[in-house]
Amino acid sequence: MNDNMSKRDGLYIRGGVWWMSYTVNGQRIRESTEYSDRKAAGLVLAKVQVAIKEGKWFGKSQEVKTPIPAAAEEFLTLYSKPRKASWEDDERMLKRFSKFLGPQVFLQDVSRLHIEQFQNHLLSKGASKARVNRYIACLKCFFNRHIDWGKLKANPVKGIKLFQESMRTRYLEMGQIQTLLQECSERLRPVVLTALLTGLRKSDILGLRWQDIDFENRTINFRQSKTGNAISIRMSKALASILSEITSDADNPYVFVYEGKPLLQFGWVRADFSAAIKAAGISDFRFHDLRHTFATQQRFLGRDIAVIKELLGHKSIRMTMRYAHVRPAELEEAVDQLGEKVLEKVAQIQAPLVTFKSQSASQEPRRNLDNAQNESKLQSNELVLKLQSNPIQQTVNLSGYALRRFESFPQHHLHLARSQKCHTKSKLHHRFNKSI
Repeated sequence: MNDNMSKRDGLYIRGGVWWMSYTVNGQRIRESTEYSDRKAAGLVLAKVQVAIKEGKWFGKSQEVKTPIPAAAEEFLTLYSKPRKASWEDDERMLKRFSKFLGPQVFLQDVSRLHIEQFQNHLLSKGASKARVNRYIACLKCFFNRHIDWGKLKANPVKGIKLFQESMRTRYLEMGQIQTLLQECSERLRPVVLTALLTGLRKSDILGLRWQDIDFENRTINFRQSKTGNAISIRMSKALASILSEITSDADNPYVFVYEGKPLLQFGWVRADFSAAIKAAGISDFRFHDLRHTFATQQRFLGRDIAVIKELLGHKSIRMTMRYAHVRPAELEEAVDQLGEKVLEKVAQIQAPLVTFKSQSASQEPRRNLDNAQNESKLQSNELVLKLQSNPIQQTVNLSGYALRRFESFPQHHLHLARSQKCHTKSKLHHRFNKSI
């Protein structure tokens, strides 16, 4: 009787130790209190029940099954929303991940195979490799938080390799900028001009309020939508003139409005911008590429990369380098200029044109014994130097050591030639041996 009451109360004894039974997310969990005293076991159970009500207890990871939607909501509430300005992007990615897995897969059931299948699924639906990498980064953080909260023992994303991302180098030249602005709709043109003159992101531009614009000091002060950081950027005279022509609405705090409504939604920008670039004859170009255009055009004007970094609001120059691109024509000009400099130096060098000749003693007529020693010297290997500055041939005899050194030269510099007597033989012989 007492045992039955204990089970109804959440406690029962097994092998002399009190066990507790309780429900979490609709699932019955049974585990040992590790106490043989019922009163002490009751205190453990009470502590667990209070923790469950307050949402501070997560149970044993191997026993508690957490639905993915519930785990995602917990991640967004406790971690993403309080810390990230881009939490809505996390929400969209986790919702898509949950839909892919289906209701039958719980948090504790997710494996590396599920993650890799999800990668391939995203690619098959047209997502870029860079976008798939963002999903993996989000999921890695998602599972790490649940490990910290005691719901998981291992992260299924661990060891998943990211795809190699290709760098975009899309930007507009001045002629293309003019054509694009001509094709922009009335409501799109000031938005595009602001992007070209500031390099701001689309979300930051559409979210600008009149209180962010300081015409007196020519600055724009706002909080970045992506990072949540408060920054201040300089405003050009050209942009100040453009913004001053926009009529402000006392009932609307936003700078960019159309027919009395703030242009906060991205859908209209995507539609109008796609129509504009198509009419301008520009392909493979996104609104975000206007940020690349701003950075690249600043670099073309000779701005230091550190200055461009501050204008874009980047934390590192490494990130700025992904935006400030180099024209192919600049690369050609760089190598051509160096080539011209090198050729100028080469033209100033009096490089010797070297020919080499070996003569056998058996080919020479016999001389008298008195001249045998001199004849032997004349029959040695000889070098003929032809200086570019002096076409006159000068022939010198080589010693055995100098000959061995000289024969190690590239063969296209050597040529066999018949020796000739030279009155300056000894002098040139000395100088040549010294030089090599």
